Amino acid sequence: MSFASVKFSDVVKKQYAFKVRSYMGSILTLIFLQIIAIFLASSTANYGSHGSNGITITGHMYSSDMVLIFTFLWAVITAILLTTKAYRYDDHSYIATRNSSNLANVLYLLSASIFAGVTAMLSSFLIKTIGYFVHEVHIYERVSISVIEYMTGLSASVLYVCLFAMVGYVIGLLVQWRRLFIVVIPVLFIGSMFSTNTHHSNPTVLEVITSFIFQESSFLLFSVKIIVTCVVLFLSSMVISKQLEVRL
Repeated sequence: MSFASVKFSDVVKKQYAFKVRSYMGSILTLIFLQIIAIFLASSTANYGSHGSNGITITGHMYSSDMVLIFTFLWAVITAILLTTKAYRYDDHSYIATRNSSNLANVLYLLSASIFAGVTAMLSSFLIKTIGYFVHEVHIYERVSISVIEYMTGLSASVLYVCLFAMVGYVIGLLVQWRRLFIVVIPVLFIGSMFSTNTHHSNPTVLEVITSFIFQESSFLLFSVKIIVTCVVLFLSSMVISKQLEVRL
């Protein structure tokens, strides 16, 4: 290993450690948002009633979907904040380069995404517990979930958060590069919701993208798609960051 590579790795490690110590506020924000989502999910659960022979049975359905939505929003916003000038100037506490800064940012987002994905998935137990004590209901699982299936869901949750974090990171860099993207990105997003390929009966561009990534039945293919997409987004962020001014 050359001296240059050792020096680069040392810089990345120092920047990563600095971000972990300095950006704990984002983790606290995540916990706060997830707590809000947990109480909302436990208090607004879908329910249905069935009556027969004078007996009425009311069923409540609890899920951690709302917690995941809040977590995805947190990942996007946190990643965008990392690209702002105030956060980028923090890197100059060390001898940093564009590459080391981007790599440290991505490592931090990866670590935060793992924590966020795990806590979001585990929140389902807390939601059911709150429902049990608040609504005085008996908890029944629709199907028995094995350890492998649960770990698969946990891994998928982490991968989703990583994907949203990388999307937010690239969006943030684009906005820092050209302020015009503040308008262009929402227009493209809204336009993709209504644009079709050839005929109006065909799915919209956004539907094609979401079905390609989010509706994959094979977990292996799903993981490959997410990882490849994140790598492409990371390489794109490296290219975009080279266009930004660097404070020396």
